[in-house]
Amino acid sequence: MKRLPVLIAAIGFASQIHSFASPPPWPEKREIWFTKPAAQWKLGLPVGNGRLGAMVAGSFPKERIQLNENSIWAKEPMLRHPETTKDRIAEVQKLVDAGKYKEAHDLYASKIIMAGAPEIGSYQTMGDLWIEHVGKGKPESAGYRRGLDIATGLVTVTLPMSDGSAITQETLSSAVDDCIAIRISTTAAGGLDIDVGMTHPLPKIRPVVKGGDELLFEGQAQYDKGKDPYLGTKFSTVLKAMPEGGTVTGGEGVLKVRSAKAVTLLLTCATDFNMARPQEPLKDGWQKKAADTLAKAQAKPWEKLRKDSMADVSSLMHRCDVDLGQSPPDLRALPNDERLTRFDGTRSDPDLMELYFQFGRYLLVSSSRAGSLPNNLQGIWADKLQNPWNSDYHLNINLQMNYWPSETTGLSECHKPVFWLLDMLREEGRKMAASYGAKGFCTPHALNVWGRAVSNSRRPQWAGSLISAPWQVMDVMEHHRFTGDAAFLRETGWPILKESCEFVQSWVIRDHKTGKWVPRAGCSHEIGFKYTDENGKEQLSEIGPVTAYDQSIIWQIMSDYLEAAAVLGIDDDFTKSVKATLAELETPRIGKDGTILEWGVEEAVIADPTHRHLSHLVGLHPARLITPRKTPELFAAAKKSLVNRGITGAGWAMAWRSLQYARHADGDTALKALDLLAARPSPNFFGDERCQLDQNFGLTAAVVEMLLQSHDGAVDMLPALPKDWSAGSVKGLVARGGFEVEMEWKDGKLVQAAILSRLGGPLNVRHDGKTRSYETKKGERIQFTPSR
Repeated sequence: MKRLPVLIAAIGFASQIHSFASPPPWPEKREIWFTKPAAQWKLGLPVGNGRLGAMVAGSFPKERIQLNENSIWAKEPMLRHPETTKDRIAEVQKLVDAGKYKEAHDLYASKIIMAGAPEIGSYQTMGDLWIEHVGKGKPESAGYRRGLDIATGLVTVTLPMSDGSAITQETLSSAVDDCIAIRISTTAAGGLDIDVGMTHPLPKIRPVVKGGDELLFEGQAQYDKGKDPYLGTKFSTVLKAMPEGGTVTGGEGVLKVRSAKAVTLLLTCATDFNMARPQEPLKDGWQKKAADTLAKAQAKPWEKLRKDSMADVSSLMHRCDVDLGQSPPDLRALPNDERLTRFDGTRSDPDLMELYFQFGRYLLVSSSRAGSLPNNLQGIWADKLQNPWNSDYHLNINLQMNYWPSETTGLSECHKPVFWLLDMLREEGRKMAASYGAKGFCTPHALNVWGRAVSNSRRPQWAGSLISAPWQVMDVMEHHRFTGDAAFLRETGWPILKESCEFVQSWVIRDHKTGKWVPRAGCSHEIGFKYTDENGKEQLSEIGPVTAYDQSIIWQIMSDYLEAAAVLGIDDDFTKSVKATLAELETPRIGKDGTILEWGVEEAVIADPTHRHLSHLVGLHPARLITPRKTPELFAAAKKSLVNRGITGAGWAMAWRSLQYARHADGDTALKALDLLAARPSPNFFGDERCQLDQNFGLTAAVVEMLLQSHDGAVDMLPALPKDWSAGSVKGLVARGGFEVEMEWKDGKLVQAAILSRLGGPLNVRHDGKTRSYETKKGERIQFTPSR
């Protein structure tokens, strides 16, 4: 077993956490590497600084580095639901109350969903950077290496040449200097001869040489929609070539570097996207930001720029580490593609799972930083004009999952872009809520940076729930629980949470049978149910009564609101009304078969019993409604429902199943789901077949949930430890209350633990069925040794 360095060496480390000083490095290098270039875009190696992303192929003699800037989106027409939508909603409710579910489905599909409305615009590529080696040198047939050091964010390609020389290419995306930087060097006596150019899928977007050593690459996001193409963000990209020795000249959109021992390429991009008012693009002058940023970056020597960027990434990555056991040396010596093939056959490679865990954290560090936009379905890496699902923000599991590991693995600041998005969505979300006859704000499940709030998904199974935004709003109190940041809660979180609570408060109605508060008719995401109508005919509907999904999230939002109100000392009339509603709010119903009713009627038979979504179990995870200590009957019903759903589905679905099983303290099944997920990704771990990255973040979160939980009133250590992880250790996991945890275990038993209290306050520690309580001071370190 690898021994992790002690993170919590003294009480004084608390100051390191808050000042983000560099924590101790990992005991070993963690790298994704290959012995060949990427044959496809999705097999490249990603770098990113939260805003600027690049995918490195490592090709020779013509290298492709695909580029992204996170605000380059095509913009769709801004539309809104008509005021009469609320009348149609009332009609749907009457049909559902009468048991006419198919009729309600048809009315929703024909009169509420704006099916003919233009779809939302897509996140887009910035374009491609091409580096062509035009010299006479030939590569050796062996010795090629392409690797990503996930502790530093540095991609290195090494290429031995037939004359005994070697070419080295290093690529990074610096958050410190806000640029993508590439350095190519050679040991050949004659130096490097390369041509540098840029292309875009739209032929009219072409580079222009500026000053003999720069390329100016300007355009506007769009994709063809016939006579009226979607136009979006304008962008201005500047690239500068700085040779060491040799020369650089430019002409016809190409920079020619000749006889250089090395060359550094610096690239940055500015856009007219206005984060303060997305619907109002920045006026003239925004282009100058790219030139100014580049001028500052080029004043730094390559060594300094490289060192600063690597140190920045390491300061985040090194905060947390896991040791799940030791893999055999022959496996550790394999490149990623071969190692994954072996893993698919043996399922025994704990170091590979550690690498996968850290890669999820690396993707979060690279795609989401304070001041950036949130990451989307593909993080910040996308190579098309119209990407799968528009590479948008999906709020029915995907964006939520993207940020599940942010707090628990020490990356709290990477969570902040979510709150920008939620705040931005309120303006159009208020109009959508009003059109549906509600207060506060709501959104559809699919969104982009422009904030259009219109349900135009093709079917009610997507558009039939308005609880997607409240689900994401759950992040507000989670961020506060981990950080104790009262200023954030007061200034940023509270306005979002209050308006979301206003919506759910206005969206509940009295159940005509039980008299309790229940959500209005809706969908359980992406699934329908069968039932027999009054004429004895089997029908299929996606709209039904009292979904467990809506019930659970409404419960959580109301509970979060009251928790926040208590922190902020607010006890107004609205707070009193929320408290009264919550007291009579119905929680998910249990059916005769002992499972949670996805729709609150026995006659609803799930159309796809092993469906990928677990919307009816959101109350177990990520919400806190269903726990073994507070709601044992619901907890047992949730377990039966989970088992019935099977271990199948997309990568994110497997990750969510793993998290759910971890909450049930079933570590072996949780690991089984992760093993199945880990055996199927691209060789570079980069998402699923569509490069959807939620599964990466979900896997990272699931590993934490097996080792540490804190949602049920205590810091629970090793609550779902799999048998296959019988010995190991962790450092830097974070629990609610601001407690940083380090643990070591052997033979499946906890040996020792240390808990650093970042905030002070009460601490309950649960292990092996026993709970100990402490009153901690800020910066205090608690040494925990289990009872024998």
